[in-house]
Amino acid sequence: MDTEQRKLLRKFLDGQCTGHEQQQVKALLDTPEGQAAMQEMMEEQDIQAGLYTSPGTDEGNLDHKVQDWKKQVQERILSAENNESRPVRRLRFLRIAAVWAGILFAGGIGAWQIRHTIFPGQAIAYIKKENLRGIPVQYILPDSTSVYLAAGSTLSYPEDYPQSGRDVKLQGAAFFDVKQDEAHPFIIHTGEVQTRVLGTSFKVSAFEGEPLEVAVVTGKVGVSAQQGKEQRELAILTPGLKVSYDRATTKASTGKVDVGGLEQWRSGELVFDEQPLGLVAHELQRRFGVTVICKDPETAGYRVSGAFAATEPVEKVLKMLSILGKFRCEAQGDSTFHLYQTGDTQQ
Repeated sequence: MDTEQRKLLRKFLDGQCTGHEQQQVKALLDTPEGQAAMQEMMEEQDIQAGLYTSPGTDEGNLDHKVQDWKKQVQERILSAENNESRPVRRLRFLRIAAVWAGILFAGGIGAWQIRHTIFPGQAIAYIKKENLRGIPVQYILPDSTSVYLAAGSTLSYPEDYPQSGRDVKLQGAAFFDVKQDEAHPFIIHTGEVQTRVLGTSFKVSAFEGEPLEVAVVTGKVGVSAQQGKEQRELAILTPGLKVSYDRATTKASTGKVDVGGLEQWRSGELVFDEQPLGLVAHELQRRFGVTVICKDPETAGYRVSGAFAATEPVEKVLKMLSILGKFRCEAQGDSTFHLYQTGDTQQ
């Protein structure tokens, strides 16, 4: 390998390559010479930092070498997390993990790949599930936990779940039926709020710009929020109870919830229980891919209730809600609906 190629690999290792240079590196790493040179540079860099702990790796067994490096990287990340005085070293570990993922991809080896989402501070592969539109979609996690993911929602969990723990990240809303495992608590991260359980069924709603809500069908659920450096307990919930948390004001309130309604929602029905019309409009938009606009604050604040089959069209849902909630709905084309107070004229 010539000097210019080694300089290119060094530049890539330092995270300074342009997009065109990254393509050159990818082609170079397709070759045994390129992989060997990159490995050598990484080991030299690690030795200089005083971190390399396993110099005698078998050159003839690449899979074993990959597992050895993976173990070292994970151990170093943990070590760095326990010592905040070494942030530069921690970044080095993350870069090494990313480089090894690139080498394995270029060489066609699937033993260790980084894909989808990476949580801050962790060089761990995460798998992402999403539901863009329609009724809740069921996903079965590797521990047999069932998740019913709402429209407009995303769930991420570790590729080696549940061995490394049962921490998942939710954006949006989902109903969880968690498999019992006392050794591995199930923790849902929704921004600064954590919902912690062992084995239970419950719904979490955490759409951006809306109050966060956790409602329990079976079992016991603990909900807490990070406030500054402290973890504040918001509620311990048992069946039939819910907690609502306003992330803007950091205020939490508990109340009762219709367990039957939660189970109907899981099955795909639309269920509204004294919900503000503004929030109902958001859910209809996510479910049907339409635009629903409350034309004034008073209309958005109307409380409405109702349950609708999963097959009901949005036009019929809005018509029934308008009768029950005493507001007026006008269609603007095929996919836009304006909501007014009763008696108001079109604006």
